[in-house]
Parts: sequence; C-alpha cells; structure tokens
Amino acid sequence: MEETFLNELRRPDLIDLIESMSAIVDAHGTDLGPSAVEAVRRAVPAVWQQHIPTLLDIVMGTRRAARLGKHVDGWLFTETSSQQATHPSIAEYHATRFSGCRHVVEVCQGAGLDTRALARACDTVTSFEADAVTAAIAQGNFARTGITNVSVVCAHVPHEQYRQALATADAVWADPSRRDSRATRQRRGGSYDPPIALFTNAPSHLRVVGVKVGPGDEIDSEIARAFTSEYIGWRDECRERVLWRGVDAPAVALVDVGTEWRPHESSYAVVPVDPQPDMVLVEPHAAIMASGKVTAYFRHIGAAVIDHRIGYGLCAADPGASALHRRFRLVQVEHGIDAKRIQRQIRLLGWGRSTEVKKRGVDIEPMTLHRSLDFAPDGPAGVILLARGPASRLTLYAVRLG
Repeated sequence: MEETFLNELRRPDLIDLIESMSAIVDAHGTDLGPSAVEAVRRAVPAVWQQHIPTLLDIVMGTRRAARLGKHVDGWLFTETSSQQATHPSIAEYHATRFSGCRHVVEVCQGAGLDTRALARACDTVTSFEADAVTAAIAQGNFARTGITNVSVVCAHVPHEQYRQALATADAVWADPSRRDSRATRQRRGGSYDPPIALFTNAPSHLRVVGVKVGPGDEIDSEIARAFTSEYIGWRDECRERVLWRGVDAPAVALVDVGTEWRPHESSYAVVPVDPQPDMVLVEPHAAIMASGKVTAYFRHIGAAVIDHRIGYGLCAADPGASALHRRFRLVQVEHGIDAKRIQRQIRLLGWGRSTEVKKRGVDIEPMTLHRSLDFAPDGPAGVILLARGPASRLTLYAVRLG
C-alpha cells in the first residue's frame, strides 16, 4: 500500500475523521447501508476516495472494540484487530511479568493494546507487525496517546531486523496469528504464523518469553514442556493460554477478580459417588476446565465426582463461595434423561422461564430442550443439569448458591 496513504493512517487527527464518519453512518440509521457508504464517500478528503472500505472498516472496528469492552481513549481498531486484541486489563496483567525489562521484542502487534501495556512496564519496545495497515493504525494510536518508547517494524517474523532486535532484548512477547491466508482459524500451534517453535528456540539470554495461544489449541507436547502454562479467565470465560519461560506463573488467573490458583500435591483420592439431594454440585471455572487440572481442583476443595469423564464435583457440605467455581444445591436426582419427566418435575417445583438448562458429557442441546418446556409464570429460577454418570445419564435438579 502506498506510503502516502499509510501516513494518513498514522496521523494523530485521524480519530476526528473516524468520529465524523461514524456520525454520518448513525445519521442514516444503519450500519453500512448503500446510502451511508455514499454519504461517507462524499464527505471524505480526496486521499481517502480510493480507500473507503478501509475507512469504514476502522469505523466499524472501533465500534466493535467498544462493544467488546476493549475501548481505550484515542484508540482506533479495524474489525479484525478489535476481535483479536487482548482486553486492556488482561494486557496490563501480562505486562507485569516484564516489569524492569530494558527492551522487549513483541511479535504480531495487532491493535497495539499489549504494546501499550508493555511500554508502561519496560524501557523500550520493538514491535513487529506484518500487515502495513494494522501497523500504521497502531502507530497513530501510539502518537495520539503519547507513547514514545515503541518502535514499530512492518515486517514478517522471522526477519533480519527481528534477529537484530533479539540481540539487545531481554524479553519477548508474542501473539502469533492463528488464522491462515484464507482467514481459517488454525487449532495447532505448529500452524500459527509464526509457529510456536520459533519461540521455543529463543536465545537463552532472554529473561522472559511469553507466547499467547488459544486455550483449547493443540500444542506439541515437547514444546509445551519447555514452558509453564497459565490459563487466563475473564468473567465466566477462559480467554487465553499463555506459555511462559522465566516466569513462575499460576495455573489459572482470573484477571477480572484478581484471583490466582496453583495446584498442589495431595494424596486425597477423588472418587465417584452417586449424587443425592442436598449435596452441593461444584462446577469449576472454565479456565480450570481448560487447564486440565480439574482433578487437582477437586482435591483442593475436598470434592468427589459424579464421573471422572466430566467436570462436576460433589460435596457433602458446602465448600463456600469462590470465584474459581459455581455451586448448586441438588433438590432432585433422576436416572436417565426424558423430556416428559423433566416437564413433570418443573411443574412440581413451580420453576419459571429463567430456569437454566446445562449439560456435561451428553449430546443434548440445552436451548432446544429449554424451548420445548412450559414454565410457571413468574416462578423462581432453577437449574436442570444433564450429565453423564458411571452407569447411565442423569437429570439433576438444583438451585444456584451464592
């Protein structure tokens, strides 16, 4: 893309143009209808006439970032970068690992929210981004918000400038692309761009190496052993997994509530038991589930299990409230899953439409079942848990605790 236009993307006052174009879109009562696009075309300077799709991509991407909770004053996004950007609070959490570093090399900068956090934690950041438009928009973001200790290199890693930067760096942060040239999501670390193996072989003089990966993606076991894995939770989701070298990271960090969890060795045996009314069923946070440390967590809280193949724990006594799990008190247990019996039980319990249907280890669509049921008008909310058991499927009726 021509340098003249890239310079337009770097301009600090680009945000004024984006805000005015966003107002035009709003005035036409639609996101991107033909009349709105034509009105934008008539209103923009000549340099933008050949780049209306890029302009509208920034308008819509910046809106999407706000909807996703990623808004930062003075920041612009494309649709792609808004989806892929790290949440600002999670970026700040990552950056604490780099406190005191002199020079951090970042790979796959994207919108630059991780870069922003790294720039606050260390002296200098050299940030590599292969896409020229993404790199230029991020440079404008940095200029608008007074970030002066970041150098942006528009180049695909590995690259000679990357190797030169590593020679003077003491840390690396990478968020490799997980989509191929056709925008297909890649689920194997070896298919990332660049592949994770590049960072396994990072120079030994680096104090810290951090690589962000998809929480459910397949990482080669030999590569995984070279790192410590940390699973990042945000609200009820597991947002990401970070592979760390040189960091004593917890297995799970719930960034929104400031909670960390580290599994410990225990001789306590987690055994299957039959669920009974008045027992407390425990559902670990999604980040614990993603970490594969569910058994260790059940040992931690002294829970048994319904079945080792599913992630529901059972406690005879309430283990207490925690951000690391959800609790449900069982009120009824049925063997098998039958829609007519479920409907009959709902009527007996008087539960209303806000009743949840959850599943674990069974091939049933909860929303489809929910839509087929009749609920009591203004009745209280219950929870219907459909689960795999050792000998048969189970229908568990419960109420949420806490």
